[in-house]
Amino acid sequence: YNVKASIRQIETWKDVKRGYMSLTWYICFVLTFVGILAMQLDIGRAYLIDYSLREVLVGQSEKLDGIRSINQLWDYIIGTDPATDTGLVGKIFEENWYNGQTYDP
Repeated sequence: YNVKASIRQIETWKDVKRGYMSLTWYICFVLTFVGILAMQLDIGRAYLIDYSLREVLVGQSEKLDGIRSINQLWDYIIGTDPATDTGLVGKIFEENWYNGQTYDP
């Protein structure tokens, strides 16, 4: 039995390499999946972000239809004035509760 020939055959065997690549991608998928699940453990934060996205995005369809350029897109996302127009990001992460009290995490 020739060990060197067997090792050479294994190193050039495409199915073995493909199997290791499949295993590597599967491990990456599992790690990503577990990471996303771990981020969902903070239920309060996940609910707050989900609720904010649903409430804000439902009322933004008219503004979204008017976007025709990159600058308008960034104005839509970030806003034009921090005091009056906070954009989509400012509306999603508002600093006030529904009753007007300030949000203090």
